[in-house]
Amino acid sequence: MNDLFSPTARAATTVTSIIALSRPIFALALASLILLALAYQFAAPMTIDVGSGNDTALIQGFSFRENFANGDPSTSLRTGFRWSGARSEIRFWGIGDQDGTLKLRLAAPRPNGSARVQVFANGKLTAEVQPSADFQEFVFPIDRATIGAGGDLIVTLASDTFSQAPDPRELGVQVDRARFEARGAPILPSPRALYLVALALL
Repeated sequence: MNDLFSPTARAATTVTSIIALSRPIFALALASLILLALAYQFAAPMTIDVGSGNDTALIQGFSFRENFANGDPSTSLRTGFRWSGARSEIRFWGIGDQDGTLKLRLAAPRPNGSARVQVFANGKLTAEVQPSADFQEFVFPIDRATIGAGGDLIVTLASDTFSQAPDPRELGVQVDRARFEARGAPILPSPRALYLVALALL
């Protein structure tokens, strides 16, 4: 009888209770990870509406938002744009390790000459483009090796700049929209998303 109250017996009972209580938590964690992985396989394209006012957490190195000039039917439903600087970033957080397509809608109206813009994806030179004075969409394939296990895509625009008095800003190109589209499974969830799931289960 006394054996039931011995330190060894009490320890064994405690361990058994912990395991019993932990099983639902482990099952919930496993189910959450499976659902997260499935959700990534059917992820919708991620669009960053540059100049909307809701883009500030996703960009760096851009000027203030501006409205489109009247009379451009292609921008009638758009909310605005921003000028890039010599080096500006657009950040797609947590898209996962995958192959995809990057689409940038750019314009470069200048008083003289044309703009040259180098597009980098996570520090890797992807292309060099020369936008015209009117907005047009540029398309770039992005492979999973470029995105990597971190699951984030940082797009850098490196541009020559100009200024026009009385505006003192050094202006690169106008950016209206950035969009990333998946090119099929499998897509590996980003560590950022896994961390948020783990945090929610605590």
